[in-house]
Amino acid sequence: MATIQHWLNWKPTSTTYEKNSGISKTVPDMAYTLKELLEKHTTGIFPEGIEKIPLDNTLIMDELNVPDFDLTQIDELKERNDRLKNLLDKQIKQANEQKEALKIQELQDLKDQLKSVNEQE
Repeated sequence: MATIQHWLNWKPTSTTYEKNSGISKTVPDMAYTLKELLEKHTTGIFPEGIEKIPLDNTLIMDELNVPDFDLTQIDELKERNDRLKNLLDKQIKQANEQKEALKIQELQDLKDQLKSVNEQE
């Protein structure tokens, strides 16, 4: 006869607890209040080990500052997102074109130098 499990005879069949897999990186007595955490987040102070990627263009920084998010503004935010994407794509394209032009100029300079060396010989 099978026994019915209830709170008096229940035993877990397996444990799903995580095992400690490393050294703790916490610093004793280094607790931040919620206000301090939010201030660090909004001012851009990142925890140790997290790299901040700087954006050089101030126009992009102005576009990234979105005021209070509201679902009724989704269309406007989508347009802003598309505008940002197009701006970034344009900047990437310009940077790639500048790199290509620089490579072509360097190759042309090397060609001219080689030509002048050959003419001297």
